[in-house]
Amino acid sequence: VKRAAEGDGDKVGMAEKVAEYRGKLSQQKMSQAALEEKVASLQKEVDELKKERDEMKKERDEMKQDNKFLNRGLKDKKEEIETIKSGYEKELRTASKDIEQVRRDGDHKDMEIRAGLEREAKQANRIDELQQQLRDAAAERRQFMRMLDNHHGMG
Repeated sequence: VKRAAEGDGDKVGMAEKVAEYRGKLSQQKMSQAALEEKVASLQKEVDELKKERDEMKKERDEMKQDNKFLNRGLKDKKEEIETIKSGYEKELRTASKDIEQVRRDGDHKDMEIRAGLEREAKQANRIDELQQQLRDAAAERRQFMRMLDNHHGMG
């Protein structure tokens, strides 16, 4: 009897153990399902992040292309500005040379004018001297003629 009771006890103990294992198994299955769900959720999040990263990379590549295009345009504008600047600098140097030449020509003309004025002044002085000599000679002649007239008149 005792043995039968032990046998029944073994069956009860076994049943409890089986129930306990089934409970643990059920918990493990639920935990595994929760983990698989979490893994799937994380995988989905990873896939979304990868997709975002790829889109950002694509945008960055497009911006790099735009930047290259803008830099090329900027380089062209800089070269155009340098060409214009160089042209203006050349024109400025030419104009400066022209101005200097005009100034030298002006200085030369001023010297020519001064020399001409000096010649004219000398000529005017010489004319004055000659006119004075002419007046003196005319006065001498009149005096001589008067003297002749007086001399003939005496005779």
